[in-house]
Amino acid sequence: MPTVATGLRPLFLAQQSSSVTSHSRNPSTTTSITLQPDGIYTSLKGAERHPGTQAADSVGEVEEGWLSSSWPTSTLRTSRTTHVPSSKRNVLCVLFLLVAAGLVAALHHLYLAHFSGRPVGSTKLQYWIKGGSNAFAVLVQGLLVGSVSMALLDVTWFYLRRKSIALKHLDNVFSLPSLFYTARFLISPSSWSLHFVILLVICIQAFALIPVMTPNVLNTVSAPARIVNLTVPTVDMSQIPMDSSVTYWNSLSGPFYISPSTRITKLAQQTYTAAASLPWDAPSDCESSCKYSVQFKGPHLQCSDIDSTSIGDSEPFAPTQNAPTSAIYLPSWRQMTFDANTTFLTASELDLYGSLPLFNATSNMDVRAATSTDDVIITVAYLPARVYCSDGLDIIDNYHCSYVAEQPRGSVCRFHSATYHVDVQFADHTQTTSSRVVSIGDLLVFPSAELMAGGDPSYLASLSQLALADAFRLFIQGSIYGPVSRPLPPATINGTNVQYASLFSFAQPGPDGLAYTFAPSVKDVSQGLTDLFANMTLSLMSTSSGFGSTIRTTTPATILPSSSVWAYNRRRFAEVYVVAFVLALLCDFIGLGCLWSNGEPGSKAFSRIVAATRTLRLEQLAAADRREARRVKLNYGLVESEDGERRPGFGVVGVGRIDRIPSR
Repeated sequence: MPTVATGLRPLFLAQQSSSVTSHSRNPSTTTSITLQPDGIYTSLKGAERHPGTQAADSVGEVEEGWLSSSWPTSTLRTSRTTHVPSSKRNVLCVLFLLVAAGLVAALHHLYLAHFSGRPVGSTKLQYWIKGGSNAFAVLVQGLLVGSVSMALLDVTWFYLRRKSIALKHLDNVFSLPSLFYTARFLISPSSWSLHFVILLVICIQAFALIPVMTPNVLNTVSAPARIVNLTVPTVDMSQIPMDSSVTYWNSLSGPFYISPSTRITKLAQQTYTAAASLPWDAPSDCESSCKYSVQFKGPHLQCSDIDSTSIGDSEPFAPTQNAPTSAIYLPSWRQMTFDANTTFLTASELDLYGSLPLFNATSNMDVRAATSTDDVIITVAYLPARVYCSDGLDIIDNYHCSYVAEQPRGSVCRFHSATYHVDVQFADHTQTTSSRVVSIGDLLVFPSAELMAGGDPSYLASLSQLALADAFRLFIQGSIYGPVSRPLPPATINGTNVQYASLFSFAQPGPDGLAYTFAPSVKDVSQGLTDLFANMTLSLMSTSSGFGSTIRTTTPATILPSSSVWAYNRRRFAEVYVVAFVLALLCDFIGLGCLWSNGEPGSKAFSRIVAATRTLRLEQLAAADRREARRVKLNYGLVESEDGERRPGFGVVGVGRIDRIPSR
């Protein structure tokens, strides 16, 4: 007789053969539904079963009209032994995927650590290195998603056993962790009671951030600095030969000092004009950028301000050592009127004030008559002023020339021994130098004019200091007088070269001969004088001086290469993966707990879904109106099947009896 397969029963529920016979509306016809030992239902209509029949072309009909369809006929047989799905395999799969993800993450770390600090290389090589890192991240993401997705199945069936869920929401539950259905699931209020399911699907979606964030852990940066010993120029006054520091002539009694050497004089002139220390060549091992520091002992000019009350108005007969300020003077400045800051000079006064004292620098340094105990002093006095004349005669035929002046100011300077600290940096063929005085020692004692011959280092240092100090004195010493007669002639400059430095701004009378100005161009003239001499001392290291190539020292230097290397941010790598694995462990722990409680592994396999939904009530529900059916709530538990047995499956809440499946 024909046999028709009307459903699949889980193999692990098939215990024994049973049969149920029901009467159809036609009294002459009966339908026999038989559960074979292999779990296959067969329906025999209107005839007896012929033993040995394997297949037929007829179609069985089940009473009440709740199922009417055509099925291919077949007979399946299995062993009579019960087959219970193993939970151990699911546990091993979850743990295997998690451990595999950890191993891949460890390989990812080794991969990044291998390239850390190595040269970047070509653009093509960068592409493949970055791509390899991304591949590791994607693989870790996939393994974590697989592990948590298996745990999600057990968590899902855990809730299906205990909660009533509407049919329309079951569609979303069984479609997780799809991104689209995850969004639908999360915005549905009826799903909010499935707390663990929500946690797991959010974590699965969050794992997509792993490939997004891990590429940032490997970046290209400038190669790190390294410390090397470089041979660089320095200042050592005792290594400057006597012939290179001073000009002298040999008398009967020995060498006799005349002036600083041509080399020192030229060095001073270049320094004052540049208004900075002269540069020197970068060390050969400096590469594109390097920086280093040197310290040396050398002469230092210490200056202090004085006010107008200490400035005389006439040249003293002989400056004394105990009263150094008596050497500071501006001729006749006390005869001027400063009441209104403006004094008009008439034609009759021009004879009295034929010139206006603007600048005067003096010194008691005269090495030809000096002794070893002399205190060398340099004094500076200046009058900030602006002079201008009218363009015609007044009614009494007088030219009107006026000057606007401030009270005079001044500085007193002395030479000391000192220790300099110099920071030097070369970057892109540009030198940056900064210096400071670490300590200031005693006043310098210069040798007398009768020089000592020989190469004693201490004496050579004194000669070099003498040459620098005298070169500075010769540069600064002298005076400037501004005319006050119309038309204004050029100013009278006696001896000094201060107009070439950056200390003062001096605008000579123009072609019309009507005005000129003289004023400091720095805020602190005393500090400006100190810096001017310090630049001169530092310039001994310059290439143009000739000393920088011969007087050298070895010092630690920081080399900053211009190349780029890979930089591996281990902290960021750990932050990304630690968060991901902690979430995965939490989700897997929840899933394994649900698996232990369920007693059997969760599954979305077709056979599992068919077995869970093969009940009379669900088949009637499938034939009902779709919109009404989707609102019906289902619960997974022990329900009564058509053969009268109670087995696991979905039942309609409120219709029939649904018993809870016992947990472990």
